[in-house]
Amino acid sequence: MLLNKLRDVTLPYSDFIRNEEMKSVRKMTVEEYVGFAKSLWPFVAYSKEHPEVDLEAELRKDIDERKLVVIVVAVVVFVIVVVVVVVVVVVVVVVVVVVVL
Repeated sequence: MLLNKLRDVTLPYSDFIRNEEMKSVRKMTVEEYVGFAKSLWPFVAYSKEHPEVDLEAELRKDIDERKLVVIVVAVVVFVIVVVVVVVVVVVVVVVVVVVVL
C-alpha cells in the first residue's frame, strides 16, 4: 500500500478529492532517517525476503554518496560565482580605465 501511495485505501467520503502531492517535511539526522526507513513496510519486507542484503548499509552508503554529490555541486557553484565576480570586476576596471583615458 505504501508503494502505491495508499491508492488501495477506500476514501470515507465520495466527494473527497485525493491529494497525492501532500508532503510532510521534518529535519532529521542520518540516524533518525535510517531508523525511520527501517520501520517502513517495504524495508522490512525486502529485508525478510533478502536477508543476504544489508539494506541498512546500502542506505547509509547511498546517503554518503548523495552528501558527496551535494558537496561537489556546492564547490562548483562557489567556483563559478567567484569566476563571475572576477570577470565583472575586470570588466568594470577596464571600462573605467577606457573612460578615464
